[in-house]
Amino acid sequence: MHYYKDLPLDEGDVLEPTVDVPQRIEEILDTEALEYDEYQEKMERYKKLMKMLNNNNISVYEIPGELLLEFGDENGNILPPQHKYGGKRPVIAAFFDDTQDTDLMKPSSKLSNMVIKHRHLGKLND
Repeated sequence: MHYYKDLPLDEGDVLEPTVDVPQRIEEILDTEALEYDEYQEKMERYKKLMKMLNNNNISVYEIPGELLLEFGDENGNILPPQHKYGGKRPVIAAFFDDTQDTDLMKPSSKLSNMVIKHRHLGKLND
């Protein structure tokens, strides 16, 4: 990872150019999309809970217990859901360096197929 030492990358962000990299990239895209969609769904439930808590016409006993359990901590505080990118949509970029004579460039790696369909991978629900 010496080429990228000054970039804000985690160890898992740099992939060696093997034949399975396109599949691994697709899995990363799917995981990021799923985590973002789950966060958005949690935020909707959190907003619903906060609206109920701030409504003086609703008793705390009328609020679904599962909402209180989902967002309440051990001290009874209501906490918003957390997201690793602070609620921002994930952005994935792929840079291929020194890969010309590697397994990644073989037709069996399916890289060209991934490049063609990249706009349809990791779709978000919003």
